[in-house]
Amino acid sequence: MNSYFEENTYEELIDEIKYVYKSDERTWIIGYSGGKDSTTVVELVYEIAFSES
Repeated sequence: MNSYFEENTYEELIDEIKYVYKSDERTWIIGYSGGKDSTTVVELVYEIAFSES
C-alpha cells in the first residue's frame, strides 16, 4: 500500500484541502470521534480555514 506522502508533500495536501474548501460555499460538518484520524482531519481543516491566504 502506498502512502500519500510518498508522492506528495504536506504543503500539497494543505493546498488540495484549501482548494476544495474554498471552491464551495457550503458549510463543512466534520464528524469528530476524538481519535487520531478525526483529530488530524479537524486540525488540517482548521489550519486551512483560518489561514490568511
